[in-house]
Amino acid sequence: MNSSYGYVKEIFQSIQGEGKYVGAKQLFIRFAGCSVNCLSCDTDYYAEDFFSIKNKIIQNPVSSAFLANNITESYDLNSFHSISITGGEPLDQFAFLKDFIKSIKKASKIRIFLETSGFYYEKLLKLKDIVDIFSVDLKIKSSFGVNNLQSIQKFLRSVDTNKTYVKLIINKNVTETEMSSVLKILIDCKIKEIYLQPLNNISYNNKSENVIDFLQKNEIDAYFIPQLQKFMEIK
Repeated sequence: MNSSYGYVKEIFQSIQGEGKYVGAKQLFIRFAGCSVNCLSCDTDYYAEDFFSIKNKIIQNPVSSAFLANNITESYDLNSFHSISITGGEPLDQFAFLKDFIKSIKKASKIRIFLETSGFYYEKLLKLKDIVDIFSVDLKIKSSFGVNNLQSIQKFLRSVDTNKTYVKLIINKNVTETEMSSVLKILIDCKIKEIYLQPLNNISYNNKSENVIDFLQKNEIDAYFIPQLQKFMEIK
């Protein structure tokens, strides 16, 4: 089996605090690096020389096979809902990501949960048979200064929507034009639900309710879920 090298920021176990699987116990593997350059990013994804698996210090870069072996030796993977691969943007290290997933799946039956910005749809499509759950962000300029809706649409048209859910982070500056564009993609890709998240966990009162009303009136189930991990003061 192929083994590529890549950079890991951190590994930890915690509770999923966002989206459809909020409350699930997961093992989080944060890949280093991100090329998306969102405004208002709140994540430290910069690579360091070392990271740890429990109390074991590992040097970067690490091989995908070595990483998978050490994770299976260090954790009872049956105690987790899934492994959440997050970032940064994990797809920036595509070969490493793909080889790691194949290695960990060969060693266990753990589900793979991939958190991604959705910008790189061609790479995402190459993973659709080995990733069990895709968590994809719809990014709009009012929240992040970048827009990935066209790329997301191409991906959602081609993937099993039963194993994919979408999140949308909003703030007080979200526009009707942006929401109309989001709705068009959801309808086109037969997505029936969306998970809304307030930027920086700030309540936008009527703005949030207006967005929910707009989606619900167009037969899209909208769930407004702030980042649970920040209220719980956990990772």
